[in-house]
Order: sequence, then C-alpha cells, then structure tokens
Amino acid sequence: MLWHDARVRTSPAGPTAVALPAAGVALVLALVALLAAAAGDLLLAFALAAVQGVLLTGWHRVCGAGGAAGGALVALAAALGADGLVAAVADGRLAPRATPAEPVLWVLGPAVLVAFLAQLARRDGRPDVVRSVTATLAAAVVAVLGALALGAVQVPEGAAALASGLLGAVVGLAVAAVPVPGGAPAGAGLAAVLGAGAGAALAVAPLDRLVVDGDAVGALGWGPAAGAGCAAVAALLAVAVLQLARTGGDRASSLAVAAAAPVLLAAPLAYAVGRALA
Repeated sequence: MLWHDARVRTSPAGPTAVALPAAGVALVLALVALLAAAAGDLLLAFALAAVQGVLLTGWHRVCGAGGAAGGALVALAAALGADGLVAAVADGRLAPRATPAEPVLWVLGPAVLVAFLAQLARRDGRPDVVRSVTATLAAAVVAVLGALALGAVQVPEGAAALASGLLGAVVGLAVAAVPVPGGAPAGAGLAAVLGAGAGAALAVAPLDRLVVDGDAVGALGWGPAAGAGCAAVAALLAVAVLQLARTGGDRASSLAVAAAAPVLLAAPLAYAVGRALA
C-alpha cells in the first residue's frame, strides 16, 4: 500500500496539527459548495473544480509518488471532464436516458490509459512507476466522485443528504483533533456517533432558505435516519482520509488532502441517498 512504504515519511506532528486546521478548511469548502449549489449548477461546478484542485495540490506528495505534475494534470482533466458530463446528463442536455453516475465511468476508463501514457512523458527516469500510476488513479477516482454532487442536488433529498454529509465530514475531522482514550478505533467510533447526531439534527432543521433548483432543501421527506447515516459514513471517511494525509508529505499537502477529500467523498454518499429516496 502506498502509505506503508518505508520511504514515505511519517509526519511527526500530532493529530491536532493537521486535523483541526483541516476541519476549518473543510468547513469553508463545504459552505462554498452549498452556497454555490443554491446559486445554480454552474457555480457548483466551479466550486467543485476548486475543491478538486485543492486535493490535487497535495495528493502525490502525501502518497510519496513521483510524476506529481503529470499525475495531477491527468486527475484534474478527468475531474473537470466529469464535472461537465455529470452536469450535462443531470439536466438532460446529454444522453437523456443515462443517470448522472454514468459519466464517472466514461471518464475513469480513459483516465487509466492516460495515466500510463503520462508515465512515458516523464523525464526523471520514471522511478516508482507503480506508485505513481496508483497515486494518479486514486486521485482521479476521489476527484471524479466529487462530480456526483452535481447529480445529487437535482432532488431535494440529495441536496439535503449532501449538506448532512458535508457536516459529518467536518465533525469527523474536528473530533479527530481531540485525543480519545482507546486510540484510533475509539476516535473513529466517536466521530461516527457525533457525525450521526449532527446529521440527524440537520435533517430536521429549518433549511427553507437553502433553495436548489427551485426546491427548498428544508422540505425533507427522508427524516433524521438518512441524515444520520450519511453524516456518520462521511465522518468515518474523513477520519480515514486524515490518517492517510498524515503519513507523508509536507504539512500543506497533508492539510490539502485532509480537507478536500472528505468534501468530495460526501458527494457519492449524497447522490446514493438522493437516488434512493427521490
């Protein structure tokens, strides 16, 4: 696995050094995404592109992989392509019979080939080819999955699930900054419980002012259980990403990955909930 290689430096900083700032940055990114969603798909696409860019500034360094520039460009091209295609499919301009999730596969397939071609363009002797390709493809998957936020917000249930998932991610990072007796498993459990509580509370909160595509997100028919579940899973994902982010790279790279990846990974959760409950 990428982060267990002896050459990948383990960050000496304590959990608070990365987790607490990451929670703050993730909160800002989440608020920007939600406000953009309320303003329309175009602004949401720009917001997602910004979050995807933040992720890719640090991903390869955290993974200790070479070919960072080329790999980041491949992943960014895949992410931007997915943003455009998901938006076009979601509003019916492209492939009316397709679901918004299908463009994810359309993009990731060619991204595999391009990731290998990018290795041929390297001029550094191509050390650690397997690590570099793996890091590029993992970055592309995380970034591309974030595009599903554009599909999630097409229905009120998906938009509400996105809000709950983003809140859960922020809670997970904030909880990870606090030392918990019992170590990482206990901390992850606490993050899930508190994330679920926050998600359930958000599910019954009056959010009528947050309007997405003409529908008030506050008009929730799916109740606290779905909000709690979405937020709990998002909190666990945030804790897992934080563990990866702290294994290598400089502090700025760790912070970028720890803050941006949970925001993007909340999108497929919200999309799944929105599709199931719409």
